[in-house]
Amino acid sequence: LASRSVRGIRERKHDHHLKGLLHCAVCDHQMSIDTAKAERYRYFFCTGQKRQRNRAPTGCREPYAPTDRLEVELDRIYQRLQLPADIVAGLETELQAEIATRQRRTIDEHDRHNARLKALAAERHKLLDAYYANAIPLDLLKAEQDRISRETHQTQARLDSLGTDLDQWRQVLTLAARFAANCHAAYRAASSTAKRQLNHALFTHITVRDGHINDWQFH
Repeated sequence: LASRSVRGIRERKHDHHLKGLLHCAVCDHQMSIDTAKAERYRYFFCTGQKRQRNRAPTGCREPYAPTDRLEVELDRIYQRLQLPADIVAGLETELQAEIATRQRRTIDEHDRHNARLKALAAERHKLLDAYYANAIPLDLLKAEQDRISRETHQTQARLDSLGTDLDQWRQVLTLAARFAANCHAAYRAASSTAKRQLNHALFTHITVRDGHINDWQFH
């Protein structure tokens, strides 16, 4: 999704996850969205039907296409979009390898933070010994103690978050593998924004004829 940003779409009042993808099969103009009957009826229409500045009308008579109908038809397309089993298996292997790599990094970082906490504790004891031996003044002791306390707090907070971060990554990658095996489930579970990202990541455009989706092209 990150590799394909959605450009060229003006975010206006009538937004939709199919906006920017639909084209008229008759005149190849892009289709835009509008509403009627107090915002209760949403539909896409061919922009080639309307006269634009410095452009002649196309004479296209493509009928309006209700958004709910196109949503159902796109949902049926997603039901047919399944990655081959060998690709899914390869993705799962790669994702598991990524989890293992992050686990190793977490262990290394855990050891590094623990070592730093021990070093800070030892530094604190040395400061106290130096103060009791009249080797450093009280103001310097307080300043150094404050510095050590801040760094100890920051290091401990990072240490506490390591396990949570790894669990979150494991959940995300496991979910990615499951969605890769079922594109339709991924699409149905997605928010409107995520659906738009999925649509623009997969399709270059989708054509509409007689108010129905009749063809589509992938990237």
